[in-house]
Amino acid sequence: MKGRKRHLLTDTLGLVRGRLVTTANLRDKVGPRCLLGPLRPGLPRLRRLWADGAYASAPLAADLAAQGRVLEITRPPPGSRGFAAVPKRWTVERTFAWLTHQRRLRVDYEHLPAVVEAFSDLTMIRLLVRRSARHAYS
Repeated sequence: MKGRKRHLLTDTLGLVRGRLVTTANLRDKVGPRCLLGPLRPGLPRLRRLWADGAYASAPLAADLAAQGRVLEITRPPPGSRGFAAVPKRWTVERTFAWLTHQRRLRVDYEHLPAVVEAFSDLTMIRLLVRRSARHAYS
């Protein structure tokens, strides 16, 4: 998305546990540190994080290791060209797809990143309500 970077922390089901929307001039290696800072006490069972190659940095790995967490960088299979599905990363890609199904998140209409975060929260709430309603009546 032009002008924005979206950093998501999801669980293995693809549900958002943390999100951060920043301007595009913030480096990819700084974004996760801003995202994980306020989440430290709220996710005590979080032990292993799978991340894209853009998040590979020694300071981030050291910061997570000091908290007792492991940063694992997922890479495409060797020799692959173009798009390749990476087993651990597809859950975040699926979550991004869920978010971009909403009209307000498909194009960058908003001026403030906080508004984009709020619409992301509303989208995930809507998804969870629809799922729970589906299970309640089945």
